[in-house]
Amino acid sequence: MIRRAGVALCACAAFSSVGAQSARFAKIVGVVADSVSGAPLQGAEILTSGVANSVKTDSLGRFTIDSLAPGTYQVAVYHPLLESLDITLATQPFSVGRDSAGVVNLAVPSIPTLVRRYCAGSLSSQEPSVIAGRVIDPDNSQPISGAKVSLSWQELFISKTTGVVRTPHELHVETSSSGFFKICGLPSDVSGTLQVNRGGVLSPEIPVSINGALLDFQNVYVPEKIEAHGDGVVTGHVLSPEGKTIAGARVEIPMSNASTVTREDGSFRFVGLPSGTQMLIVRSISYTTVSQPIDISPREPVDVTIKFSEKVAVLDTVIVTAQRDYALEKVGFTSRKKGGGGHFFTREDLDRRRPHYISDMLRGLPSVTVVSRPGGTVLVGRRVLGGPPPCTTIWVDGFDWGSVMPGDLDAFVNPDDVIGMEVYQAAEVPSRLRKFERGCLTIVLWTDFRGKSTK
Repeated sequence: MIRRAGVALCACAAFSSVGAQSARFAKIVGVVADSVSGAPLQGAEILTSGVANSVKTDSLGRFTIDSLAPGTYQVAVYHPLLESLDITLATQPFSVGRDSAGVVNLAVPSIPTLVRRYCAGSLSSQEPSVIAGRVIDPDNSQPISGAKVSLSWQELFISKTTGVVRTPHELHVETSSSGFFKICGLPSDVSGTLQVNRGGVLSPEIPVSINGALLDFQNVYVPEKIEAHGDGVVTGHVLSPEGKTIAGARVEIPMSNASTVTREDGSFRFVGLPSGTQMLIVRSISYTTVSQPIDISPREPVDVTIKFSEKVAVLDTVIVTAQRDYALEKVGFTSRKKGGGGHFFTREDLDRRRPHYISDMLRGLPSVTVVSRPGGTVLVGRRVLGGPPPCTTIWVDGFDWGSVMPGDLDAFVNPDDVIGMEVYQAAEVPSRLRKFERGCLTIVLWTDFRGKSTK
């Protein structure tokens, strides 16, 4: 995934004579640079008209094409960066004579130039930013045209007279024949979610945040249809802020209904995953939950390193509260709370109780028993006389945790991460959260991981 890129198309050819290398041959030498990073563009494929074989740029962005017959040539550059940016980088035709070299300097341009190229006439000083990217089939790397891309975010206005006014925004665009999309004219402080609809197949909601930049770039991989299993492999390591490996962290890919815990060396591994962009979520009791989009493909494994960060307050309390309220509205927490049934806890409730473990919020709750067993606490619901043994179901951010071992809830959910909590007895469980027909004690947790992407 390319977060930022810019293009100020500079394709120029200059020619200089060199010492006689041969009375019969010429050559082309050049450099390809990335103007955004200020670094050479390494590994770019260089194609020359009339020449069968291509060459690649070295670590300094340099390339040489030798043993050429004198004549007219055109040089083109191919690189995943250029494809993602939906641009072509090539020279005009130029001539190279005997005993000489054509010198070609090419540059992948700046962010301001790219933004102007994408959105000429639709930007302003108040709305100067752009989110762009490509939608790609993960199974064959082909671009997907006509996919619907939506960006959702909330604008907050705070004043003494009106308090906090939340205005939701949603923009929609479609991908071009090259799978490219652009959403222009955005405020530079936009923080929201991006989602792609490919003929009814939805990507996850991917957190995007411009953070004052002019351009945020996000490729999204969406398969033709959703499969329960696939050939995707994801491996990785989980590290502390100091770079030490963390054992026992819970790693989830909710869209694939997959979860595991890290080994002693902090590593984890998933196999048999369906392809496409999915969210990887990592939790550990000592750290704030982090998330990261990953692009799963059957062609090659994905290897990621997740590093927990220190907790840093970056927004005013009133803004954080408004964003949490909006997030809870979006997942249905607020409407279910108004509808009655069950017990509901907000972030303010947790702040008042200041629980060391999330299970502490359930102690003393009617018809819920917190039992200490080897390995940790177990939550048990009311048992109906003559009925089956009680069961417990836990949902975290819309993901059914399935089989839960003693202590899992306290080990993997940090109370500081939780913005909302719902507790239902068997007879109260809403249909969308009911795992078994007879119902179970159901605990539903919502966290603010979407705002803590490791991108």
